[in-house]
Amino acid sequence: MLDVLAKSIVDNQHIPATIILQNIILPNSDIYSSVEKLFLKLNYNSVLNYKQNIVELKKGGSIRFDTYFNVFSVQKWKNCINIKRINIRLYLKGAFQIKLLAIDNLSTSARLINQKFINVNTLSEVTVFDNIDIIYKNLLYLEIKAISNNCLFKDGYFYIINIRQNLDKKLQ
Repeated sequence: MLDVLAKSIVDNQHIPATIILQNIILPNSDIYSSVEKLFLKLNYNSVLNYKQNIVELKKGGSIRFDTYFNVFSVQKWKNCINIKRINIRLYLKGAFQIKLLAIDNLSTSARLINQKFINVNTLSEVTVFDNIDIIYKNLLYLEIKAISNNCLFKDGYFYIINIRQNLDKKLQ
């Protein structure tokens, strides 16, 4: 589930690199429709377009990622590379309320960590949460709600910046 390789994106002008810890993934074929809830949870105003691998949302449509493939394990990454802060980018089009929630393994209720309202006119990569302090030992996930019609969600990722030295030391 969370054995995701850290993927480095090096910007020639800015070093150190951005490091992607975990991608937010969608099932890429209708073959997976029977296990769709392992990837995401949609309400009645949201539909997963398997052909384009994108979620289409009407006003009030929502996506939750408290799922097997898309929940972010804080403790796992703290153990691996001693992360202190995370960032989250999403590929979106439309107006959204986006919540970052935390839940521990034993609880059924989530705690709101942060929320933002975003409006994007074209399908674009957007940094939704920036420098979120990691003071939790639990799981993080996103909840995305469309606040207008004709909204799209394509994908996204959790990432870190400026930890090159810490990562190199931890991997040795």
